Amino acid sequence: MPAKRKKSGPFITGIDAGTSKISVVVAEMTDEGIDILSITSSPSAGMRKGVVVNVDSASSAIRDALAAARQQSGVSIREALVSISGSHIQVTTGNSSILVRGRNVSQTEIEKVIDAAGLTSIPSGRQILHVLPTDFIVDGRRGIKDPLGIPGSRLQSIVNIVTVSDEPLQRLVASCEKAGLQVSDVVLHSIASAEAALSVEDRDMGTALVDIGAGTTDIAIFKDGWLQHTMVLGIGGNHFTNDLSVGLRVSFSEAERVKKQFGMLAIADGEDEEIDVVGLDGEVRKISRKLVFEILHLRCEELLELIKKELSRPETKEAVTGVVFTGGGVLIPAFDRLAENIISLPIRTGHPDLAPAHTGKSTPSLPFITVAKEQYHGPEFAAGVGLVLYGAGYSHQPEDTDGAGLLNKMTGFFKNIMGNKR
Repeated sequence: MPAKRKKSGPFITGIDAGTSKISVVVAEMTDEGIDILSITSSPSAGMRKGVVVNVDSASSAIRDALAAARQQSGVSIREALVSISGSHIQVTTGNSSILVRGRNVSQTEIEKVIDAAGLTSIPSGRQILHVLPTDFIVDGRRGIKDPLGIPGSRLQSIVNIVTVSDEPLQRLVASCEKAGLQVSDVVLHSIASAEAALSVEDRDMGTALVDIGAGTTDIAIFKDGWLQHTMVLGIGGNHFTNDLSVGLRVSFSEAERVKKQFGMLAIADGEDEEIDVVGLDGEVRKISRKLVFEILHLRCEELLELIKKELSRPETKEAVTGVVFTGGGVLIPAFDRLAENIISLPIRTGHPDLAPAHTGKSTPSLPFITVAKEQYHGPEFAAGVGLVLYGAGYSHQPEDTDGAGLLNKMTGFFKNIMGNKR
């Protein structure tokens, strides 16, 4: 067991509590960048379709996940950022304008106009999670990403307001607190995944981030650098497993094993083999691997058609020029090929690049200073890594010219506007 670390810099922990697993990422902020100390994955419990349904079971699973993270990192974890998902998430728009007191727009005025735009009335039983700008307007001039220092007399902001239902949020926080953890912030799951999986170019040109988890599929659409739309589909990898369980007449756990070991979404003509499965009666029998392919292919086609439908809506169609898939649901071989055929857009699998910081257009340049184990570079860990980046105040923006480098200060401009927690 690693010795407990002496505190030399702020520690940041991100917890992605999903339907089937809980990923915990522990990192340390240093002058050189973000040092990933550990990434662990533990079985989840008490969750259904991304939402806590049993606080006792969920808290027990979180407690076990924290114990594994503490053992590997050597850090005493007392607080963390936590992701949230589920069909209860909604997005509305708001806007506000203020007079500019000086000749140029100041940082204080930017923050003020965003806060004012977020002061919209929301239905009872809901809470504001994020207030995210989609446009700034100075004296009628639209399409301004960063109004700081621009001369003008009136500043207007248009924002997306992400809200969540009280009950799922309270159950998530209660589960963490019962596990002995203080929640420092709650972040929309798709925003966390995007932090680790999307580059500056992705956000600018128009990209749909699609995270396929066990219980849900989270979609976030970025254009011109901003989050434009978000939605959650109530279908995920567990539905693939359940179809196999029913079609093969095996237990859910056996179906999950078959999916991971023999699942595929493409098969050549005449290519087939027999595999052993354990039936509900405990007897081992042989089945055709082609049958596994057929079951998974049908369910995956259904999910991809739903995703295509969401991306083809009038309010999203013009914004999307490509799709980046993350989450454990994309790990079935040939998924990307089937997705590209159905969605008819450029497809890429997004994953956190945990190598030391570099410059590249195809993947985000992340401010890490250590190399994590290769198994943690997978798309299923994007949200956990993204939570750490979010907590560090990192943003996919051009490098600062004032010497701040890749790590923006937590109180800096991009931290405030890209992830303003209300």
